[in-house]
Amino acid sequence: MKKAFAIMMVAAVIGTAAFAQEKPGLLSAGVIGVPLFGTYLGDANEGLGYAGFGFGAFFDAKYGVVSLGMDIVRDKYEGLKDLYSAKFFSIGLLGKYPIAIGNRFTIAPAFGFEYMVFTSWGPFKRADAKKSLEGSGYSVANQYDNFVLKFGALADYTITGGLYARLGVLFDIGLSHKDAKDSKFGAEIPFGIGYRF
Repeated sequence: MKKAFAIMMVAAVIGTAAFAQEKPGLLSAGVIGVPLFGTYLGDANEGLGYAGFGFGAFFDAKYGVVSLGMDIVRDKYEGLKDLYSAKFFSIGLLGKYPIAIGNRFTIAPAFGFEYMVFTSWGPFKRADAKKSLEGSGYSVANQYDNFVLKFGALADYTITGGLYARLGVLFDIGLSHKDAKDSKFGAEIPFGIGYRF
């Protein structure tokens, strides 16, 4: 799984570079915050909701976006209040097709993926998870990590010069873990500030 994750990181960087053009202003970078929420589907956690927040950086070319960040997610167990939030390091790659509306506003349908690497759940760290699964035939990757398909739209508004604001709506389809046989469906609303070079 480490090799697969490394390959995806390299592919994401190469993919964004391939989308870039020589004309100035088509490469940009920025910071972003992401409220997220949804529900689990399937036998294991039917109807169990989750909510959280992500933050990080994005690197944008005309037809692609690479994002790196941290997601903090808490499952909504009814009647249980003292729960830890799970933390994930995430890397994402979105393809997009920008459509200019006037001189300042651009909207872009988008589709891609995000890979969420489990780092901790309160005091329970990734190393603890690995130890707890020894001899079970399962790995941390197929128990705790998440591969998420994303689709939706991003909207950019030029504030001045190269500075712009970004707002989006993305729907998430999380693929099932091998043992839980469940999946998840959710949404996120990324917002942030970027600068075109």
